[in-house]
Amino acid sequence: MGMIRSSSVSAGVRYFVFCKTDELNELQVQISDTSVVLSMDNSRNLDLDSIIAEVKAQYEDIANRSRAEAESWYQSKYEALQLTAGKHGDDLRNTRNEISEINRMIQRLQGEIENAKAQVRSCPCSLSCGRAAGLAAAQRVRENAAPVGAVWGWLGL
Repeated sequence: MGMIRSSSVSAGVRYFVFCKTDELNELQVQISDTSVVLSMDNSRNLDLDSIIAEVKAQYEDIANRSRAEAESWYQSKYEALQLTAGKHGDDLRNTRNEISEINRMIQRLQGEIENAKAQVRSCPCSLSCGRAAGLAAAQRVRENAAPVGAVWGWLGL
């Protein structure tokens, strides 16, 4: 029974395709026989002056907007450069102050170095003078110690 039903359905589909193909062929014949006629009405009056004026106004509007955008952009860039210049000025001032402080420190250290050099230069003389004075004092003690030793010996000490 399933076989009979599928063959009747397929026969119906073939009939439907045949009918639609026939209709399609008729429509193609009708379309090919149809001619189209176009007509153009050139009787309109074109106002070129107003068209040109409108286009000119649009271009001027575009130019004004572009000019305003460019001025705004340049203004923002100018302000950014001013901020950057101010920051660099502050940095430069700080660097100059640091350099001045370092120069003062260098001068102070150079003075200390010169004082130390002077002390070192005077040190050998002081040592030799001190040594000589010490030797002289020791000699005097020896010279004076002999009579004291005799006195000590006399006392029995």
